[in-house]
Amino acid sequence: MSGPKPIDPYRALALDAAGITFLRPIFTANPHIPTQLLLENVINYFVIFTGSFNPPHWGQEETIAHCFEDAPPGMHIVAGVIQFVNDEGVRHKVQGSSPIALPHSQRLQLIKIPQITSRCYCFPGTDTQFDVFLAALNDVMKNTHF
Repeated sequence: MSGPKPIDPYRALALDAAGITFLRPIFTANPHIPTQLLLENVINYFVIFTGSFNPPHWGQEETIAHCFEDAPPGMHIVAGVIQFVNDEGVRHKVQGSSPIALPHSQRLQLIKIPQITSRCYCFPGTDTQFDVFLAALNDVMKNTHF
């Protein structure tokens, strides 16, 4: 038994497997929110949030906070992963309702809400890369007994 471990090294291996080089830290430090660690002999949950985040807003922050703060007892949520809807999906969503469709790169930079970034990793790649990333993260964690 090697004890609790941070998720970041596993995330880096999974990003590498997906062919993504992205140096942004997985989480923004927040003294009000404890860092979650991977635990052995329990199920470590990752919550996937998919959305346009065009732009990020308080409702999304509230949803993410609710998920972490109101999880059932014994449910060990380690992190959230934000998967952005691709640019075409955002343009389709706002068609006729809002003239603004921010590109993926800009939406990624706008997520600086500490209540989100202290708990969630904002995935920087495409849908296909996201699928590879999740599979690789699962494999890496299984191979190290998490």
